Amino acid sequence: MENYIKSRSRPSWDEYFLLLASVISLRSIDGETQVGALVVDKHKRIISTGYNGFPPGFPDDDLPNLRPHKYPFMVHAETNAIISCRQNLEEASLFCTLSPCENCAKIIITAGIKNVTFSAYYESWSVTEDLFLRAGVKFKHIPVSPLTKFSPWLDSLSHSK
Repeated sequence: MENYIKSRSRPSWDEYFLLLASVISLRSIDGETQVGALVVDKHKRIISTGYNGFPPGFPDDDLPNLRPHKYPFMVHAETNAIISCRQNLEEASLFCTLSPCENCAKIIITAGIKNVTFSAYYESWSVTEDLFLRAGVKFKHIPVSPLTKFSPWLDSLSHSK
């Protein structure tokens, strides 16, 4: 075809959304584990994002951000993404850099989210997996970090004119 250049390879939708979740995680104030999440509707439109951190209005430099002292203060990325969303989440999908904990799994199920994709396992995955199976939530683990896979492509962007 005339006036057409074959485009470079593109990430799949799952890889694309996990890549965005990785970028979102950069906003986290957590001193040990930065987690990013985003919620996507059935038309692949991003409807909300979240990262793990303190509740709004809490000073970032005034509270502990290391284990175990951070636990009473931190809100998980998945919970932040769901709370920030202002629409019905039935049939939505959640993409996260870390598999949800059991508390976030219950929030995901209650919100009506039907698909969860993540790039790394959290320590309590077996409980979360059981909750998702009982609720009919589909889940997918994509073990390769999207940032690692696409770093040559990202590097090429910085060298382009």
